[in-house]
Amino acid sequence: MFIENWFPYNIASVMNPNHKDYSDKCVKRCEEIKKEYTKGGANWVSTVYNTSTTGYKLKDDKIFKDLIDWMQEQVQTYSNTLEMKLDDNNYIPKLDGAWFNYYEKGDFQEYHSHPSVLSCIYYLKASENGARTFFKPKTYETHKIEYGSDLRPAGRCWHKPDLGKLLIFRGFMDHCVEQKTDDEERITLAFNYD
Repeated sequence: MFIENWFPYNIASVMNPNHKDYSDKCVKRCEEIKKEYTKGGANWVSTVYNTSTTGYKLKDDKIFKDLIDWMQEQVQTYSNTLEMKLDDNNYIPKLDGAWFNYYEKGDFQEYHSHPSVLSCIYYLKASENGARTFFKPKTYETHKIEYGSDLRPAGRCWHKPDLGKLLIFRGFMDHCVEQKTDDEERITLAFNYD
């Protein structure tokens, strides 16, 4: 029997070898911005601090430039590896939006998706056993079936907040952050590419 895997969800994970070069100055900048701007995300269930609708433009902040340049290379590699096309042309990802999320004890982020071709999450600061990011498919099992192979059409997966890890995925993918139970701040950078 030949079983085809037609509708996979591709989530790339790549570690930044230069994370330590960026982390201190980027964390410090996030803390400064948090004092200057009120939180965004007015219609969210979650009350986590973020800069998504505050007017602050992370993508234009020079403190983050080297990190954003590295991410752009990774996103382009993802697109090239998957041979992504848009309007019959090779897809060239263009950074559209960027913000950060600052989680404290008790914070979470409900399931959501982004109106973009690609989205990214970068783990800037977190504890080793900090809140995980979960992904789930748009299709749902109506029966409790478990799969013992890699050909799973449903279910969910998660990623630990490893410092310097970048996740790249399609913007339509539902994802969330479980409730944070530890005391160390969790800071992630989020990016949308069109």
